[in-house]
Amino acid sequence: MPFIAVSLSKAFTQKQAWKAKQAFGRDIALLPGKDESKLMLKLEHTPCMFFRGNALCNGAYVDCRLFGTQPAEAKFAFASAVYQSLTEVFDIQSEDVFLSFSHFGDWGSAGGYKTCDM
Repeated sequence: MPFIAVSLSKAFTQKQAWKAKQAFGRDIALLPGKDESKLMLKLEHTPCMFFRGNALCNGAYVDCRLFGTQPAEAKFAFASAVYQSLTEVFDIQSEDVFLSFSHFGDWGSAGGYKTCDM
């Protein structure tokens, strides 16, 4: 189950949230073995975001957590798609989007637990 937390520096509408859900559901499929049916997505408005000592008025931080590792080329394609989705849905330019990946060898969900060699 991938988990993606998106912190946005500006407020958003419920309509934008649904569009983002659809876009991230499409984007996650760029990673091998991942798809929307397993995706947990959290969108939040974080009004106090700063970058380089200044207020970040129209930006985002994307925290993507994954079970197991992913090839670099798949992460590159995913990151590019996320930048485009945030521009389309929230009018946030890619230079104001920051994205990180965390890979986990242990994961629990749906009442179960799994582990992998990383």
